[in-house]
Amino acid sequence: MLVQGPAQCLPRGLVARSSRQPVGDERAAQADYVAVPAQQTTPKPATVDWDQAGALFVAGGTAYAAVRAVEAKPGETVAVSAAAPDGVDAFIDAHGDGYVDLAIRLGVAPDRINTIIDFPAAERYGTKRDGGMSAATADVLAELAALIAAGELTVEISARYPIEQVREAYAELAKGHTRGKIVLRMR
Repeated sequence: MLVQGPAQCLPRGLVARSSRQPVGDERAAQADYVAVPAQQTTPKPATVDWDQAGALFVAGGTAYAAVRAVEAKPGETVAVSAAAPDGVDAFIDAHGDGYVDLAIRLGVAPDRINTIIDFPAAERYGTKRDGGMSAATADVLAELAALIAAGELTVEISARYPIEQVREAYAELAKGHTRGKIVLRMR
């Protein structure tokens, strides 16, 4: 979690809860306050806006883990939920719907395929399934935040909603894959 200023920590065993009712699907994760162990936080660079910082954990952590999982090397072609005509060295599936099968048919070795969604295919072929939790460390977030601050990485934001429009945000999410992250703004 990226923080600005000193993080406020709760005594061990206490949990901060939101008074808001969950809205959306099983991923509902909006809250006014959360309790996070201090070792899982990292400072937010001043030049990184809160929308990008908020989306960084999921988008950045998942991309970081996926690229690391397929051991991408300079000069290689890595297909991400799509296929190059030939010569694919590694494949990252962020969509599901048969892309792991496609990677196998393209001749990509199972240990160079990573899926963050098609777990039955990963089990069937022995591919990797490293998602955001594989890179869920303060060090990774700090590295990604520094890349954003340096202008070398962008987290694309497709829509911003105030928390009062959480239902509309989930309706947008339910339409399918968006280009960029949907951000809920608390205030």
